[in-house]
Amino acid sequence: MNQNHLNLFFTVLILPALTFCNGFGVFALASPLPLPSPQAAPPPLSKPALTPKGAASHSKVLFDHLEQDTVFFKAPEGASPPKPLKTNLFDLNYLGTLQGPEGDWPYFLFTAKPCQNCLDDRAIYALRPLNEKPSSYVFPGRVIDSKKRVLVFVSQAFFGKCLLKKGNVFVIFQKEKIDRRRSLQPSVLIAEPAQDHLQETLLERHFPAIKTTLQFVKKGVCHEVPGRNRMTLNVHFDLHSKNSSSPEEDEDEENADETTKTISSH
Repeated sequence: MNQNHLNLFFTVLILPALTFCNGFGVFALASPLPLPSPQAAPPPLSKPALTPKGAASHSKVLFDHLEQDTVFFKAPEGASPPKPLKTNLFDLNYLGTLQGPEGDWPYFLFTAKPCQNCLDDRAIYALRPLNEKPSSYVFPGRVIDSKKRVLVFVSQAFFGKCLLKKGNVFVIFQKEKIDRRRSLQPSVLIAEPAQDHLQETLLERHFPAIKTTLQFVKKGVCHEVPGRNRMTLNVHFDLHSKNSSSPEEDEDEENADETTKTISSH
């Protein structure tokens, strides 16, 4: 066997055997191919969180103007105002704003009638720039029974910083005629903005002092809704949510009993 035969034998038989038995040695002779570098998995998609700035813009929304039964709002600089709110109320009159928790929508207070050509009395409505049913309350003042000519309801209403140990509230000191009792029965209704709702509490004893509320009015942090006297027709009052109390029967709020009756919004 000459040299050419040996070279051919080595090329055809020996080299493939070495490749089969020791592939790592063969590949070691060549430059290693670069392997793709591992990449981190993309983070899971999540809903965009409401930033503190965006949340705070809700509480800074202001009343702008009225066009018939539609309320228009304005927002801080750099923010878009809420859409105009069609209330389906009549003879609207803006009273003021009841601020709630930071970042939550405020409540805007209006006086209005629920119908245009009806005998229903004006009421106070608390609404937000949302498509939700507003809360309503009996208009403050004195109501006299048109048949018996007797007083059946008397109230004073306030909103703002009007009570000790409370934030912004809408509060009604009220007295009402209940059943056949001779004297009017006092109570206090407190509506306090909570997270996403207006929490109403009816106090039937141990009332906050109205004199304290009147002091807050003098300081300019509480506002009284001017009442009006009227005669009532032969209609039923919802006295559990629309009543009033007199100053002389109020007790100091510092001694107020925390036992209350919570009622739903109207």
